[in-house]
Amino acid sequence: MELNVEDSALDLGLVAFNVRCLRMARNMTQAELASKARIDVSTLHRLETGRKVHRNTIQKIAVALGESISFLNSVLPYGLPTSKRELFVHRHEDLNWYSSGDRRKRIPADHQDRIQREEERLRLGRLGLVQSFQAYMIAMPRSPGMSQVEVFDRVFVGPNPTYDTFVIACIRGKVIFRMGDQQVSLPESDSIGFSADEEATIEPASPIGLSDLPPLVWAISANRRGHVPIEFQDRKRVRTRHPRRHDGLDLVDGRTSLEPD
Repeated sequence: MELNVEDSALDLGLVAFNVRCLRMARNMTQAELASKARIDVSTLHRLETGRKVHRNTIQKIAVALGESISFLNSVLPYGLPTSKRELFVHRHEDLNWYSSGDRRKRIPADHQDRIQREEERLRLGRLGLVQSFQAYMIAMPRSPGMSQVEVFDRVFVGPNPTYDTFVIACIRGKVIFRMGDQQVSLPESDSIGFSADEEATIEPASPIGLSDLPPLVWAISANRRGHVPIEFQDRKRVRTRHPRRHDGLDLVDGRTSLEPD
């Protein structure tokens, strides 16, 4: 076992980001990497979402990836995975969902595990307890980032100096896009692009009933700097503009913010 990286020096958010990127660059599913590392898939899922796991677990994953803990704990040049492979594969089964704008006074300890099930996200969203759910699909800092968003209520997008441009593409249902005094209806298959320097909102075009599916959009961003996306950084180092913060996303002034500041 390596001794040159103390537990206190491990940035779990950075390790999570690196493990996920390297696994995807090697075209491995979570199940395949977990099997190779001889750990449970649920344990790998915990690590890839930035939650605490035993150091021995990180060591097993590092060995399975052919890397060291020091390497996984480093800010990597993310041209690296694609320099050896042309493909950066993201599988639907790898989606990790996060909630944003949770209105409940008390959030269960196993909330993050629960919302990986669609029925739990639908329950919380339809009851008006959570404003949106997001799953980060592509996390390549020198390439466009992409996330899926289930929209149950108004979601704020930008401004964010990390990116140059945002694109919102509606892939299910219908949303209303607003920026300043401009308003655009986006039905399924329509998209809209705008400057990341501007603040905009998206929201369902009509109330969501107890049997309705929420609108689903792709939020695509052109990354300006090539930094590790902020949602994967150590949360203790992230500036928080509001005392309530859930799952790495900001609830800003009572609003759901699609992109961290």
